[in-house]
Parts: sequence; structure tokens; C-alpha cells
Amino acid sequence: MKNTTKPKIDLNRVKKVELTPTAKMESLQKDKTKSPKKKLKKDRSKLQVKKDRPTSRYWMRKADAEWGKVMHHLKRYCLICGRSDRQLQAHHLIGRARVMTRHDIDNGVILCNIHHNRDVTCSPHAGPIGFTEFLRENHPDKLEYVIKNQHLTGKPDYRAKYEHLTELIDEN
Repeated sequence: MKNTTKPKIDLNRVKKVELTPTAKMESLQKDKTKSPKKKLKKDRSKLQVKKDRPTSRYWMRKADAEWGKVMHHLKRYCLICGRSDRQLQAHHLIGRARVMTRHDIDNGVILCNIHHNRDVTCSPHAGPIGFTEFLRENHPDKLEYVIKNQHLTGKPDYRAKYEHLTELIDEN
């Protein structure tokens, strides 16, 4: 009968091979060239990849900034009180989370800082019921827009929306 047990190796007697720093770098570089992902990836920066995708957050943020500029450019007074001497803020009638209407000019109004956030009788944030009643009585077209478009879904082309908004500013 044969002995099938393997001999035990004494780990204290085994020599550890240390690589020099240049040898370590060469082995790391060899590992990188073997990766199939690296060969397929084109020489584009992360920013360029984002710019190439029209649905990226890069274009969404640029369109957000342009939307605010357009709103302030087209409407220069508070929708509720008509004042222009206070700090004016753009407000989305349908929240920004609904991306299909996020950059639509009809989805926005300009409000003074008091009517935007603080007035409990007629503010979209502090008094939404009063604000809805105000829209029903004074701007039924805006309330109809909200009812019609509040459930739109999809993935918008933010680059196209950004370009459309910049054209609106250039026209006016």
C-alpha cells in the first residue's frame, strides 16, 4: 500500500521573492494591457463621454441653468403681487423630478421670494392649496397645463432642450 499523504512544507524555510519597484510597475503595466476593456475603450475623457450622451446629467444641469435664465428674461415680475423690486425666483409648476416637463417654459412662473416660500395663504411651498386656488381663479391656463402634463414620463434629450433654451434667449 502506497503512502498518499503529501509532505508538509515548512513555510519558515521558504524564500520570499521581493520584486523591485520597477519590476512591480512592469508587472502592473502588463496586467493593464491584458484587460479587454482597456482595448475596447476609446481615448475619451469622462467629461467627453458625458457630453456625447444627450441624456446625461451634464446636459440636464446646463439646461437647468438656461431654463432659469429664460424664465427671468421673459417674466420680470411676481405672478401673484406683480412686484419686481423684490428678489424674484423661478418656480416649476410641475416638480423638477418630472423630467419631461422640467425645462418647459410653460411649466414655470416667476414669484417673489415671499410668495415663493413664505406666504402661508398663497405660496406653492408654504400654502399650496391657496396657490392652486389662485391659479384656478387668475390663471386657469396654467392649472390646465399642470393637469394635462403632470403624468408625462420618458427620458428627455437634455442637449436638445438646452439648445432650444439658448435659442430663446438669443431671440429676445
